[in-house]
Amino acid sequence: MTLKQLEMFVSLVETKSFSKTAEAIFVSQPSVSVALSSLEKEFSVKLIDRGTRDIAPTPAGAEFYRYARTILDSGEKVRRAMTVFTPKGTRVELSGTVSIVASSVPCDYILPSLVAEFRTLHPSVVFEISQAKSLDIPKIVTSSKGLIGISGYKCSDDECSCHSFMEDELVIISSEPPSGDSEISIDDLIRDHFFVGRISGSGTAKVFEDFLGERAKNVRYSAAFYSTDSVIAAVSKGVGIAAVSKIALSQSRHVFELPVAAPLPVRSLYAMTKHHAKLPCVAREFFRYILNKNNPFF
Repeated sequence: MTLKQLEMFVSLVETKSFSKTAEAIFVSQPSVSVALSSLEKEFSVKLIDRGTRDIAPTPAGAEFYRYARTILDSGEKVRRAMTVFTPKGTRVELSGTVSIVASSVPCDYILPSLVAEFRTLHPSVVFEISQAKSLDIPKIVTSSKGLIGISGYKCSDDECSCHSFMEDELVIISSEPPSGDSEISIDDLIRDHFFVGRISGSGTAKVFEDFLGERAKNVRYSAAFYSTDSVIAAVSKGVGIAAVSKIALSQSRHVFELPVAAPLPVRSLYAMTKHHAKLPCVAREFFRYILNKNNPFF
């Protein structure tokens, strides 16, 4: 068992794809298969179920993943600690600029804390962060060099290399607190309220519309805004109710979460780069930091 084999196995569980794993680790697809076979042979147990439509770990594989993830996380912490030293053992400062394009929720509610944490480790690093619609971010990333994209929209395989790093839940908010403890159906909300929405291209809007299905055509909108902040502000002024990120709600005041009868969608947030892009060293370090900071898989 080697660290490289563990890295391939962890990536295989998280991406559910031999081809994506090969691309992420810069090895051939047969090498991933050989690594998995070697691990299964070494421990005399099946780790991955290849019979399902999506590749999934067996119960033994899920347990193996937990240990492998811990080992790799520890190794990553050691590696990051050692990157600040020169070959002679003297400390060197990581510096440079990290360029990021992010959608509304990651830009306003997630990146500020991640940037602050990263700069406590590397205070000479500078960040340039712009905001764009979720559905536009893959195109922006693929047309640029050295750019990291962060979005609630999963790009297609031929657009860029995409990695889930955090989960987010949608909630319904109102300017008025809920009356009583009873849950409200989505159909009643659609019938009785105007909604405040996001403009076209929003990942949050797309997730909510996909969740509603045919009911989406019955939603009445009083206003549509570019940013989540503006939506929450409009709701606080009584313009309507809205479906927003729970992460955003946790940092907002003057609005209330409504108890909804049906479970609302949970979506992943993704960090992405251009296929086979060679990120600058400082950007690569921050990208790894993001992926290791939060892991929702188990």
